[in-house]
Amino acid sequence: MSKTLRRLAVLSALVAIAACAQSSTPGGPVPWATDFPVDPERPLVGLHSAAFTYLGKDDRESPYHLVAVGGFVGFVILLFWSRLKVEVVYAYVLPVGLGVLVLLQLFRARVPAEARNGIRAVTVLAMLASAGWSALLDPGFPPLHNVVLLGLCLAAMALGGLLQIRMYVALGFGALMVDLLALMVKAVAHMERSIRMTMVGSLVLVVGAGLVFGAIYYKTHKREIGELLARWRLKFAGWE
Repeated sequence: MSKTLRRLAVLSALVAIAACAQSSTPGGPVPWATDFPVDPERPLVGLHSAAFTYLGKDDRESPYHLVAVGGFVGFVILLFWSRLKVEVVYAYVLPVGLGVLVLLQLFRARVPAEARNGIRAVTVLAMLASAGWSALLDPGFPPLHNVVLLGLCLAAMALGGLLQIRMYVALGFGALMVDLLALMVKAVAHMERSIRMTMVGSLVLVVGAGLVFGAIYYKTHKREIGELLARWRLKFAGWE
C-alpha cells in the first residue's frame, strides 16, 4: 500500500470513529456518545484537524495545514463558547490570531516580507488589544485578565526570540510594561488614602532619583553604553 493510501486509510478511520459519536443505532444513540460530557462536534473537529495535520506532515506548505489550523481554531472556539461559556473577547480573538500567525510562519516563503510584517503587526496588536481591553479598562479588579495579558506578552517575547522576529519582542515588551504599570495603578487606587499618598510620593522620589543617577551614569560611561548598544544592534541585525 502506498503512502498516500495509508494516509487516506488513517483519515477514513478517524472520521469513522468521530462519526460513531454522533450516529444513532436502532435502539437509540450510542450510549457513550450521549453520556460523555462533550458535544459531538468538538471531537469531530479535533479528529479531522489531527488527520489533516498528519496528511501534511511531510510538506511545510501543504494545503492540508490550512484545514488543520482552521479546525484547531474552530475546536477551541467551540470549546470556549458551548462548553466553558466564556464571555470575554480575547478568548476568541487569541485562537484566531494564533492560527493566522502559525499559517504565516508555515507559508512565509510565499508571502513578501512587507506583507508578513503588516500581518504580524495587525494580528499581534489585535491579540494584545483584546486582552488589554479586559485587563486595563475593566472597572473592577479582575487579576485573571492581567495574568492572561502578562502571559501573552511573555509568550510573544519568547516566540520572537525563538523565531528571531523583532516585532514580537517589541510589541510583547511594550504591552508588558503597560500591563505592569496598570497593575501598580490599580493596586495603589485600592489602598487607603494615606497609604496611597505615601506610595505616590515614594514613587515620584524613586523616579526622580533614577533619572538623576541615570544621567550621571550615562555621562560617565557613554563609551561603554555606546559599544553595548552597537553589539545589540549587530545581534538583532539578522532578525526579521
